Amino acid sequence: MKAASVVASAPARLLKRLLPALRAQPVLAACIGVLIIGGIVAWGIVQIGSRDRGVVIDLGGPLTFHPLPEMIADLKPSAKRSHHIKLTIVAQIPAQQAPQLAARVVVVVGGVQLRLRELAVAVVAGAAGAD
Repeated sequence: MKAASVVASAPARLLKRLLPALRAQPVLAACIGVLIIGGIVAWGIVQIGSRDRGVVIDLGGPLTFHPLPEMIADLKPSAKRSHHIKLTIVAQIPAQQAPQLAARVVVVVGGVQLRLRELAVAVVAGAAGAD
């Protein structure tokens, strides 16, 4: 038990020794505070980034391919000129939901075009943009 109390009081003793120096030099105290807060923030960022972000969705039933109509959308304009993109999307959905998608195809196409208008040319260019 005595060893545990000695270990527990070690930070308190260190703090008692450093406190007069920190009061005398506020810049040093501010730097130490920034380092401590920065360490806590970095630890939090590492913890958030290490979470598993994978999501598994069970669509249920046999899947079918449903092509959406060809669409043309304006991309976010650059400093030099505006750009357009022309694409066709094929959705893979459960067979029983195909009629629901067919009834709302205008809403889906509008949502895709709205999202495309927010994208810059550099984002959709190349293999990464195709994904």
